[in-house]
Amino acid sequence: MVTEECPLAITVLIVQNILGLIINAVMLGCVFMKTAQANRRAETLIFSRNAVIASRNGRPTFMFRVGDLRKSMIISATVQLQVIRRTVTAEGEVTPVCQLDIQVENPLRSNGIFLVSPLVVSHTLERGSPLYELSAQTLASEDLEILVILEGVVETTGITMQARTSYTPEEIQWGRRFVTIMTEEDGRYCVDYSKFGNTVPVKMSSLSAKELDQTRGVQEGGSSEPVNPQGWGLVRAGRGGFRRGGGRACDASPAPQPRYDQSEPREAEQRGRKKKVQLEVIGRQMDEDVLGETSD
Repeated sequence: MVTEECPLAITVLIVQNILGLIINAVMLGCVFMKTAQANRRAETLIFSRNAVIASRNGRPTFMFRVGDLRKSMIISATVQLQVIRRTVTAEGEVTPVCQLDIQVENPLRSNGIFLVSPLVVSHTLERGSPLYELSAQTLASEDLEILVILEGVVETTGITMQARTSYTPEEIQWGRRFVTIMTEEDGRYCVDYSKFGNTVPVKMSSLSAKELDQTRGVQEGGSSEPVNPQGWGLVRAGRGGFRRGGGRACDASPAPQPRYDQSEPREAEQRGRKKKVQLEVIGRQMDEDVLGETSD
């Protein structure tokens, strides 16, 4: 029994209580950290083993698939893509690890995603993209790596988590696309994760996006053979005027006939003269009538 007459026992009791509180706090913290580790939550986010490059909306597009195996959501999830490659500046400076950002295809021009179901994240190979000059022939020899970083907040704990993966040229498949893994059954959507990384071949050109743009530019501009369109040669068109001809030059050849009938203006002049005579006759008759009335 501890009494006021035993100060040593009181001191031991206080120390025991303090140590007990510390031990309980440490144990509770260890258990909480063990169950709420961000890397454990990141392990439930899966990426496709291979990335693909296929045509989408008429443009070569880099794509990969990402999915979440848990029912709890990832809040404010964002995807960031970077190309890591060796670059040489115009001055000859070599950068072994140069990081270039890639814009994710999104109508809002942001990297935010909503992982309610497996998504195919895409990037269009257009002008300004680090992959603009990538083709099927140069893909295997390219010294680059595409880094994928997915960040978000765990819904249950509020802890920020991050999941990463990367794709090397050996892991990028040209001319293939991902198969559909979501189906609707009895008003519900079902996801078949056994086909998560399956791809199928598609018809696609082996040219790079830059070469395709150049080819389309030539086709839209017309044939490469020199053609004299209308407007380059001036051809005489009668009455001292000129009209534009289809590439014919003005030379000693006989002048072409005018495009209109020359008899038309003559007929018009004759009709005008006839009308003029008729008006003069009418005027004379009116004068004679006036003079006749005055004499009366």
